[in-house]
Amino acid sequence: MITGMIENNLINCYDGNFRAEDLRKWSTKGLIKCPACNKVI
Repeated sequence: MITGMIENNLINCYDGNFRAEDLRKWSTKGLIKCPACNKVI
């Protein structure tokens, strides 16, 4: 997924603003949601 939602903030996973380790950690904790359907990814 290129974009995701953390709380009410839209994030771009490939723009270099976030480390891959942080994105993986947030994903495994269920913090990143799909901006279209709001399901946890």
